[in-house]
Amino acid sequence: MNLADGTGPLFLDLMPPNRVLRKRIQEYRLNQLLRMKTFMKTIFIFLAITLFSFAAFAQGETAEKDFARDIKKFKVEKYAMGEDASSGYDYLIYKKKDEIVKIRTVWSSSANPKWWVEDVYYQAGQAVLVVELSLTKKQYRSVVRGTQMALPVNDRYVLKDSKLVTWTEKGKTVAASDPRWAETEKDVVSSAKFTLEFYPEMKEQ
Repeated sequence: MNLADGTGPLFLDLMPPNRVLRKRIQEYRLNQLLRMKTFMKTIFIFLAITLFSFAAFAQGETAEKDFARDIKKFKVEKYAMGEDASSGYDYLIYKKKDEIVKIRTVWSSSANPKWWVEDVYYQAGQAVLVVELSLTKKQYRSVVRGTQMALPVNDRYVLKDSKLVTWTEKGKTVAASDPRWAETEKDVVSSAKFTLEFYPEMKEQ
């Protein structure tokens, strides 16, 4: 406040008491209004982010449920590629007409007991859900034949527009503030895109 604009302490002291009171009430109301606007803006941003995350999560959940419901309607293509002398990949490609709805990658090795499975669900050519699972040697043959069975989930990533929306690790939600978030998002999105783009090469093997 300053004297020149009529808001300084001296100016207020010279004003009649009722005018001083009105002035202070106006300032108080103005400050309250500004605080309310800031609060409402914060709430709006929070709700927008929450709704976006929920919509993306629902999309990921829908992709998995829709797949389980319609699995008998999909055409399945199977491919196998060696990585080296002791390990390799099996791919199960699930298609609805010409559209790929899911790619299951199975990695196995005679030298490493930690085998794994990665399921990528696609909608309109975009990955919406990536699920990383553990696999045992005993389960391997059934899985590569296309048998649907419950496998331990290690990580679960819900994606929207090539962005990581939610990440669940060992059943616990990982916060977006986690220092691993950006690098994980980059790796998951890149891997899902590569898997889809690698499909023509699978067919040529």
